[in-house]
Amino acid sequence: MAPRVPYGQSVFPDTVTAPVIGAAEPHHIEDAVTAGELAPTDNEVEELRQPVAGH
Repeated sequence: MAPRVPYGQSVFPDTVTAPVIGAAEPHHIEDAVTAGELAPTDNEVEELRQPVAGH
């Protein structure tokens, strides 16, 4: 599930300005396709918007 989160974030245009989506292996395509099915809660979206330590 975790690889789908960056793809899923691309449905939030205010948080992702330039998603780079590629497929080096066949299962990467499945992650990209199913990312649109993610339905994060408001709390999860807020958590994703928090800065990462060290950045």
